[in-house]
Amino acid sequence: MDTQIYETIKKYSDEISEQVIQWRRKIHEYPELANQEFRTAELIVKVLRDIGVDEIYEGQAGGTGVLGVIRGEQDGPIVGLRADMDALVIKENTELPFASRETAQWGGKEVPVMHACGHDAHVAMLLGSASVLVKLRKYIKGSVLLVFQPSEEGPSPGLQGSYGAKKYLEEEQFQSLMPKAMFGMHVDPKAPIGSAGQLGYVGGITCMACTMFTIRFKGVGAHGSLPWTGAEVLIPTAQTLLGLQAITTQNVNPKTNPIILTCGQMAGGVRYNVMAEESFISGACRFTDYSTKDLLEGRIIEVAEGCAKASGVKAEVQWDMHIPNNKNDFELVEHITPCFKEILGEENVKVDPSRAFGSPDDFGQFSNTIPCLYAALSVAPDDGIQEEVPGIHSDNFVLNEKALVNGVKAHTVFALGYLENN
Repeated sequence: MDTQIYETIKKYSDEISEQVIQWRRKIHEYPELANQEFRTAELIVKVLRDIGVDEIYEGQAGGTGVLGVIRGEQDGPIVGLRADMDALVIKENTELPFASRETAQWGGKEVPVMHACGHDAHVAMLLGSASVLVKLRKYIKGSVLLVFQPSEEGPSPGLQGSYGAKKYLEEEQFQSLMPKAMFGMHVDPKAPIGSAGQLGYVGGITCMACTMFTIRFKGVGAHGSLPWTGAEVLIPTAQTLLGLQAITTQNVNPKTNPIILTCGQMAGGVRYNVMAEESFISGACRFTDYSTKDLLEGRIIEVAEGCAKASGVKAEVQWDMHIPNNKNDFELVEHITPCFKEILGEENVKVDPSRAFGSPDDFGQFSNTIPCLYAALSVAPDDGIQEEVPGIHSDNFVLNEKALVNGVKAHTVFALGYLENN
């Protein structure tokens, strides 16, 4: 692209940077859980209308998603930019002046809500990029699709069917605007101290695939002094918890398909002298080779049912969520990297596996459908001790807001750079 275009992007991005921070803080103060992002969607729609986005589609991806279309002055394909919207069930402990004090209903309970994964920043940066792009229509050789996506963290309890990115891909409106390529970004507070604003990514697989599960055990209760008269579930539950760990080393080659299998919940029983008749374990199996998904899920079932059978109880495995690998298109990486270096500075672009974002993200639904690039934006503090920096999903998660302007620039240059040669 012409040097003048880069300078114009920088100028408009710098001008909008303070507003991006204010949008982020407002969204942060009023976070919303998956499929409940109504207030966030309302803010997005208002901003898109105010800045003059050509087309706006509300109520998408199951109800709270928003699509915006910026039409360029020249004909060409559609390129997509995506930001996720939802927050987490976490009680904020940051003491920021705009810290969340919100609660919401989740699974029939009132729970605290926090933007502990940076989705507030993702939305704000995409709004900032949209604000820049509407001023650059004469340079847009096609159209830009703004994808504000709900429910990246998983569906609300009891929701049946698809959600998030997969829901978008199934809906007629999105299909009618299907982009030829898409860019996504995730903030990274654990990047090296002092690296705020740097962009990291690599070609190929960047995020592990993930299967989330719940195993429910059902037995027969009995008095604690008469355990042989029932079939209690805590022993097979504990055996299953331990047995699952063998899956990571006994079933696939860890050199070619590293596996992380963890359980975050285990509960059962109601009283010290009542043999438990119900219990559950919930966890996640993360892996690199998606072709081994069925094998790994089969082993989880076999371990649970085997431990249950040995104790005379029943085990039922429920699959809560499936997320495919996130993969960056090699040609896209090669084509766009010079654009990133030009807009951000060569020192701020790290094509390095250690700087790519590795946690599962349902952006993988998009990257397994169309060419995509998914990058990590460092929001690390300017100083401090690396090991003490809170990561994502922490109640003390904070981000370095000065990095957000580079996120605006990266979104914008991806869209223009892709359309320039496609």
